[in-house]
Amino acid sequence: STHMSNSDATEDAAAARRHLEEARAEQEKLVEHASALQARREKIERLLSVAAEDESEARARLDAAVKWRETLAEMAIKAETAAREISEEVALYSRSVRDLAAASAAAEAAAEAAARRLLDEEEGRLQEEEEALEAVSHAEGALERADGAGGEAGSGGESDAEESETEVEVEVEPPLGGAGKEGGSE
Repeated sequence: STHMSNSDATEDAAAARRHLEEARAEQEKLVEHASALQARREKIERLLSVAAEDESEARARLDAAVKWRETLAEMAIKAETAAREISEEVALYSRSVRDLAAASAAAEAAAEAAARRLLDEEEGRLQEEEEALEAVSHAEGALERADGAGGEAGSGGESDAEESETEVEVEVEPPLGGAGKEGGSE
C-alpha cells in the first residue's frame, strides 16, 4: 500500500507541475495580451492627441476665418462710408460748379447791362455834343448873317450882333428846338 501511495503522490506531483506550467503559459499569454492591449491603447492615445491637435488647428483656422470675415465686413462698411462721402463731395462740388456758373452768368449779364448802359449814355452824350455843335455852327452862321446885316446898317450893327448872339445862346439851350428854328430860317 505504501508503494501505491508513492506512485499516487508522484502522479499528483506531476499533475500539479502540469497545472503550474499551464497556469504559467496562460499567465504569459495574458501578459502578452495585456502588453498588446497597452500598445493599442498607446496608439489610440497618440491618434487622439493628433486628432486633438488637428481639431485645435481647425478651430484656430475657423477663428481666423471668422476674424477675416469680420475684418472684410468692417472694410466693406468703411468702403461704403468712403463711397458715400465721395458722392456727397462730388454732389457738393457739382453744386458749387453750378452755383459758380450761375454767378458767372449773372456777373456777365450784369457786366453786359452795365456796358450797354455806358454805351447808351455815351451815345446820348455824343448825340448831345453833335446837337450842341450843330447849334453852335448855326449860331455862327446866324452871327455871320447878323454881321453882314450890321455892316450894311452902319455903326449900329455891332449892338445888333450882340443882341442876336444873346438870342442864339437862348436857342442853343434846348438843342432840338433851336435846331428846328434854325432849320426854319434856312
